[in-house]
Amino acid sequence: MTLSNELISFNSRCLAIADYFSNNCSYGQFSTDKNNDTFAINSKALVSDKTRFYFELYVLVIANAIVSLFGTASNIINIIVFAKMGVSDVVNVSLLGLAVSDLISVFLVVWCSLCYGLFLLDPPGLFFDPLTFWYVTAGWPHFIFSRVTCYITAMVSIERCLCVIAPFKVKEIITPRRIKVCLVLIFTIFPSAYIPVLLVHKLAWKFDTNHNETRIMADFATNTDKVQAMSYYINDVFFPTLSIFIVMFCAIVTAKSLRRNVEWKKEKKIGQVNSSKGTESNTISSKELKVVRMLMVICTMFVMCYFPSLVLLYIRFIFPELAMYKTYHNLFISICSFVFLLEISNSSFNIVIYYIMSSKFNSTFNELFF
Repeated sequence: MTLSNELISFNSRCLAIADYFSNNCSYGQFSTDKNNDTFAINSKALVSDKTRFYFELYVLVIANAIVSLFGTASNIINIIVFAKMGVSDVVNVSLLGLAVSDLISVFLVVWCSLCYGLFLLDPPGLFFDPLTFWYVTAGWPHFIFSRVTCYITAMVSIERCLCVIAPFKVKEIITPRRIKVCLVLIFTIFPSAYIPVLLVHKLAWKFDTNHNETRIMADFATNTDKVQAMSYYINDVFFPTLSIFIVMFCAIVTAKSLRRNVEWKKEKKIGQVNSSKGTESNTISSKELKVVRMLMVICTMFVMCYFPSLVLLYIRFIFPELAMYKTYHNLFISICSFVFLLEISNSSFNIVIYYIMSSKFNSTFNELFF
């Protein structure tokens, strides 16, 4: 193998992981077969190989490691605080479930950053292939629980929207017990939809031609592409898109309802409107208002962090060259680096919002840790 082919082979392996971040998984194998001159020329379209390498090193490895470590610690704290606050409140139960999902998701990214760093450095003597080993052991689990985070956020946004529209009626319908049942269903049904995909991804001792030794590597079934294609449009396109638009719709409706609620209270305060029992039934207390605003901020951050990945997903339908081993694959991996960082940031920094906007969380946190 010539020096140029070795370089292209290394670049191909570095780019393989980005296809996972694209939400368009097509892993028949992690191959290094695309060693041709056309691929080498197209790889530098708009973004050079050197620039792409810096994105990989500083974003996929360093930035992801820092954010995911912070997210792991912050979500452990969130779980402890919400457990201390009790699970007799609908909001506490929902946010506790969200913290559990976020914790699993970001903890797996720590392993991702470590393996990707080993993959770039390629130290001698490793008994496993870092890229494919992480992909099977943590790549798909992270991907699954990032989707669980989407669905729990959608559930929270629906619950708060209904609480603002008809607060007294909703309290009779949405109870902590029913929220717990919904969380159990989300944590079981949606991950179960990925079982066929997980079954076609296994680990096995295989001969690595790049290192001339036998290592633990991914062993893909012959029907991997077909299974992933069946799962892709349902689990990776339809449901995530639906959850994001549900959050956006509920946020808009909640914001308008809150504005009407605030205007009514102002009019009542200055005596322009006489309060009545029917009118009061459509308002919420100041305490509930603070909770709704806090959850509105959480949902807004969720949309801001996940919407770029949704946009990228549909842009790729219009511009198929923005993909792996295509004309703009260096640009693609650079964009995906930031998209992935935004995703894990959403699961890592909720504790800041809780501490600033929730007086109960603030006091419980200080009681436990100070």
